Amino acid sequence: MDNRKIAVQKRSTAPYYASAATFAALTLIFTPRTVWGFLIIGALTAGVFFAVHKLTREVTVYKDRPATGVPELDEALDALGGAADVFTRVQPLVFSRSAEASDHLLSMRASCDGMITNLTAHPEDVKIARKFINLYLPMVVKMLNNYEEMYRQGNRVDNIDASMKAIEGSLVSIDDALKRQLDAQFANDNLDVTTDIEVLDALMGGRMEK
Repeated sequence: MDNRKIAVQKRSTAPYYASAATFAALTLIFTPRTVWGFLIIGALTAGVFFAVHKLTREVTVYKDRPATGVPELDEALDALGGAADVFTRVQPLVFSRSAEASDHLLSMRASCDGMITNLTAHPEDVKIARKFINLYLPMVVKMLNNYEEMYRQGNRVDNIDASMKAIEGSLVSIDDALKRQLDAQFANDNLDVTTDIEVLDALMGGRMEK
C-alpha cells in the first residue's frame, strides 16, 4: 500500500441499495392503498436492510493521508512514503536475481514504515531525521530507480550487469543505515521511558524491580 495513503474502514452501502430496490419493487407490484399495506412493505424493506447489513462486512478504502499542518513534517512523511514505495516496487526485480538482497529491501521497507509511525506519533523527532531524509534517502531512491531502468534493458551488457550487482551488494549497508536511523528516532522515547521508571521507583521507595 502507498504509505501516503491511510486505510479507513467503511460500512458497505449494499444494505441501503437493497432496501431501496425492495421498497420500489413492492410498491410497484402491490400498489398499497391502506396504511397497513405501507406498514407491511416497510417491515419487509426493513427486514431486507438488516439481512443484507448482517451479511456484508466493512470495506477498506484508502484516502490521502491528511496534512499535519507542519510543512517540514509533511515533507518528511512524503519522502519516507515515496521511498517505501520504491523499495516495494523494486523488490521483485531484485528477488529474481538475489534472494538475500531482496530480503534487505523488505527490511528497508519495514524501517521506513517504522519511521513514519514514529514521526506521526512524535513530530518533534523530525529534527533527528531531517538530515537523513533530505540527503541520504534521495540518493538511495535515485540509485534504485536506476537499478529498475537497467533491469528493464532487454540486452544487458557486462557493464550494466556489474552495476546492478554493485547496487545489490550495497543494500546491506543501506539496510543497516535505515535501521540505525530508526533506532536513533526512538532514542528520545527510550529516554522518556527510563525517566518515567526512575520517577515511579522514587515514588514507590525503590521497590520497583530493575
